[in-house]
Amino acid sequence: MAFASTASHTLTSGNVITEALELVGALAEGESPSTAAKTSIRRTLNNLIKLWSADTQIFAQGEYTLDLVASQSEYSLGVDNVGYIPNRILNATLIDTTTNSEIPLVPLTQGEWYALGNKTSESAPTQYYQKRNAGGIELTLNLWPVPSDTTYDVNLWLQYPYRDVISDSDDVYFTQEWYMALSFALAYAISFKYGVHPIERREIKEAAEEYYELAASYDTDGSVYLQPMTGAGS
Repeated sequence: MAFASTASHTLTSGNVITEALELVGALAEGESPSTAAKTSIRRTLNNLIKLWSADTQIFAQGEYTLDLVASQSEYSLGVDNVGYIPNRILNATLIDTTTNSEIPLVPLTQGEWYALGNKTSESAPTQYYQKRNAGGIELTLNLWPVPSDTTYDVNLWLQYPYRDVISDSDDVYFTQEWYMALSFALAYAISFKYGVHPIERREIKEAAEEYYELAASYDTDGSVYLQPMTGAGS
């Protein structure tokens, strides 16, 4: 018995689009979608990817280390330092670089942050508040108390958005177990554009949900893609 020597199958956006069109019966075997069709469906695919970025079960995450500045409470997290615009901070710890100790920081809600009486008090930070600015331009981290010197770093565990697909050759930003779920979810999303019969549409939806649940149960830690990221900035 012979087996292939690889297990590195990847899926491009062009593959997903073709698969979805075949599933809704809009593309016969061997046919290729038109440029206009690919543009329209790629827009839907990117919308779907952004929607899935909000799912608490499937998200990409990475680590980032932030150098703190004495007497500075607010830090912007975005393309200029992190390399991308995070969706949110999942976890944060304070690192004392003189002792190499690390302690968890307590997250504050918006109400708790604005209820703080003195936001300029300086010491070793113990709490943080995160704010996603309008339009998703950046994520802002606010620390309290304000760091009193430069001996502290903050280690952040960030949720970040899935990458867009722009061309046919762009790989989709999901691990392999999600390929079927993504293809069927896209097929269901475009079924409205292609006038798929309601019964067939329901069957596609049921299959998409089944594949989604199966893929979601694969990773018990709750994340689809884990890529440690390190860096420093302020």
